[in-house]
Amino acid sequence: MDEQADIRSKKLAAEEFIPVYGVTVDEFLECVVRLWEDHDIDGRLLCEHAAVYA
Repeated sequence: MDEQADIRSKKLAAEEFIPVYGVTVDEFLECVVRLWEDHDIDGRLLCEHAAVYA
């Protein structure tokens, strides 16, 4: 949600996410981990990122 409480979304590739499921019988989706990299204009790696969405 943004500053005006409007819902925002962005389409991302499924390959960028790692689903994390619970260990109970129900095995609910607990969260997802997103991994991505930032590169400069020459293609050199600048930074690796990870974010958890619960």
